[in-house]
Amino acid sequence: IIRGRAKMMSINIKMDTGTANTTVAKGRSIEWIVIHYTAGTSSAAGSAHNLAAWFRAGANPANPASADFIVDDENVVCYNPDIANRYSWGAGGVKYTKMSTSEGGRYYGKCRNSNCINIEICSNKKNRKSLSADDTDWYFTDAELALAAELVKHLMKTYGISADHVIMHHQVTGKLCPAMWTHSEAELEGWKKFQQMFMPAVESNQMFYVQVGAFSSRENAEAYLKTVKKDYPGAFIKSM
Repeated sequence: IIRGRAKMMSINIKMDTGTANTTVAKGRSIEWIVIHYTAGTSSAAGSAHNLAAWFRAGANPANPASADFIVDDENVVCYNPDIANRYSWGAGGVKYTKMSTSEGGRYYGKCRNSNCINIEICSNKKNRKSLSADDTDWYFTDAELALAAELVKHLMKTYGISADHVIMHHQVTGKLCPAMWTHSEAELEGWKKFQQMFMPAVESNQMFYVQVGAFSSRENAEAYLKTVKKDYPGAFIKSM
């Protein structure tokens, strides 16, 4: 069920491109948008350009990575010069064996670097002496979340991506990314609030339902519901 939200505003995307840590894939299928945090300590203006320069220089040789877009408090930067025919390295990796939330690894094997757009949101941290993903003092500013939401809406419209295909890196591999939203079930509330910022607008409060099965046995219906909930956690049984 999709509820109404604010209309999309215009967005100014600044090009600061490079091809380091990206792969050519002509006419690739773009099905997902994946949200990340940078694990940096400031989202001040300029942070996004700094990260683009770091990607261009090769990033971390031990764990090379990149993103298609980077967002800070004032800027939306595009690093990938050809979204339609090249993909960044952001959502890949091995699935974690232990998950911190019920959302961890939900879309592993479905969402891949080759079929997604990776967005890095510059992170902030209260205690900068420790940069562990396990720390619980990571945070995003309201300003950058507003910009990130506008970027997501722009990309959803441009590439025909539905809101339920906008996900966290955590939901792909189980990684604590973004760390401020993924340590526990309680922290998932931060993600849910961000989701409300890019939900499409609707014209009324009507609800629309899609039936995916009909069963004469309640037991069979509940068994099938477990399968459906893996992709659509809001699914439910209604007796007729």
